Amino acid sequence: MSPTDIDPVQVLRERTRDAHRALETTPPVRRLMAATVGLGDVDAFLCLSYRFFTGLERALGHALSASPLYRTRSLALGEALTARGLVLPSAADTGNWMEDEAALLGVIYTVEGSSLGAAVIDQHLRARLGAEAGPALEYFRRFGRDSREHWMHVVHALRCSLRDEAQIGRACDGAIRVFDGMHALFERDVAHCLPSCQRASAPC
Repeated sequence: MSPTDIDPVQVLRERTRDAHRALETTPPVRRLMAATVGLGDVDAFLCLSYRFFTGLERALGHALSASPLYRTRSLALGEALTARGLVLPSAADTGNWMEDEAALLGVIYTVEGSSLGAAVIDQHLRARLGAEAGPALEYFRRFGRDSREHWMHVVHALRCSLRDEAQIGRACDGAIRVFDGMHALFERDVAHCLPSCQRASAPC
């Protein structure tokens, strides 16, 4: 198969499938999508997401801010937590990232791809929690809105920029690392983030 026959988006989807599914099995995600979801479950998910994205955006600050494809998450998550009266938790240590263009596109693939599910999450939480959810849902609403249009720009950039197997491989590494990083944080820190992020008393 020649490089021009390879669809990088399809390869990314296939190679990240297991990591994606693993993240969906973590307690915070399962509770968020459960029929019995409560506001505390939403708070815990926002808390952990804030920790991860604040760490990621600090580690890849210049590269991410320079990309028109990446929409900053930490600010919106911080606003949602503050509106809920919660202390902003500390940033997670996401390690060192290689600022390689292909790997960065993999990061963007995972993060911006998650926005496609934000509208589904927003609809689910509104159905289960109703008006009481209020500002807790603003994050999902913000990134779920017009997500498909933005996603098409991401897909176009991936297909134009990832032209050979080596570049696609580095993109897959970046994409999987985001899934794995969130999975590790959600599994490791859920025990103390659940109670300590409930009210403005002690940060995670």
